[in-house]
Amino acid sequence: MKKITLLVACITLIISCKQKQEIIEKPESSIEKENLPVEITPSLNYVDLVVVLSENSNLTEAQMLLKNNNLTIDKILIDEDYLKAGLVKVPENDKEEWKNKLSALDFIQGIEKNSKNILNTINDKYDNRLITINKTPCFGDCPVYNVVVKKNGLVTFNGIKNVLNKGLVKFQLDNQQLQILNEKFSKIVTNNYKPIYDSRNPDLPSTNISFKGTNIKIRLWKEVPLELIEVHEYIIEHLLDKKYIE
Repeated sequence: MKKITLLVACITLIISCKQKQEIIEKPESSIEKENLPVEITPSLNYVDLVVVLSENSNLTEAQMLLKNNNLTIDKILIDEDYLKAGLVKVPENDKEEWKNKLSALDFIQGIEKNSKNILNTINDKYDNRLITINKTPCFGDCPVYNVVVKKNGLVTFNGIKNVLNKGLVKFQLDNQQLQILNEKFSKIVTNNYKPIYDSRNPDLPSTNISFKGTNIKIRLWKEVPLELIEVHEYIIEHLLDKKYIE
């Protein structure tokens, strides 16, 4: 009986060992790699458009408004009181469409193609100033003010110090007055003047005159050509008549 019990125990042990040694291998599921097509986005070429802002437009405000159209001013070309312009990049393929869109905006007065001489182009085409006169301080009570006369006869006076009218004011020359000024102005030859007519007297104020891309600083008037003196005096007469200065 003991032999039978021992035999059964041995058989059970052998079967148990065989079960532990069996390894059930599962076949690996093969995953086929899909050859998906790669979508290539074509690179965009950009071109520079020069936007010239309308008169009295603010560059910061213009930048914000352009952002609404997903554009930005990449470079400021001109930032003066009388004129502001900057570069805007647009896709080359959509250049004409963007030119039309930009031209329709109220704060833009013109669109130009960028070029080597773009600054000259902008000034010649959009700078509508006829002449600018700035009076600087002296050690006494000399009047300090700025005057801009535009080609259409609009005069802007900005009184700063020792003037009868402080602040900004505008008035319009009538047709006859503008004609007289243009006749006087026609006698001016831009390459006929020194950049500075100076004096050794440090107390004298300076009169800075700008016109046609020419800038002249005057502290001593006796050497200034007569035609320039006449233009200056004609403008000053109107300021005296308006009682802006005395």
